[in-house]
Amino acid sequence: MKKSSKKGFTIVEVVIALAIFSIGVMGVYGLAAWLIQANDFSNRMTAATSIAQGRLEDIQNQSFPLMASGSETTADNYTVTWTVTSINATLKSILVVVTWTDIKGKTHKVELRTMSDS
Repeated sequence: MKKSSKKGFTIVEVVIALAIFSIGVMGVYGLAAWLIQANDFSNRMTAATSIAQGRLEDIQNQSFPLMASGSETTADNYTVTWTVTSINATLKSILVVVTWTDIKGKTHKVELRTMSDS
């Protein structure tokens, strides 16, 4: 009698291999989605911090009596609010808050605070 020398994979082996491969692909897809969100958050946090720092410097460069509170919305949909509070005749507290909404709809904020004297 001759032995069969057929080589290859059975359909069951192929189906199992495809199932394992599919699970791996779904994991990579989930990781990619998370990385996109993390990258967006990082970019937005950096931009918000830069905006807050710029506004803080603008306020500090104003004449001491002209320092005042205010707010604005940037072209990139950041809301910037600054609050100037007089501590005494020669000292003011400055708080700058920048808020934004991420790609999931969650609101985040960056706060910078300093003091300025006359």
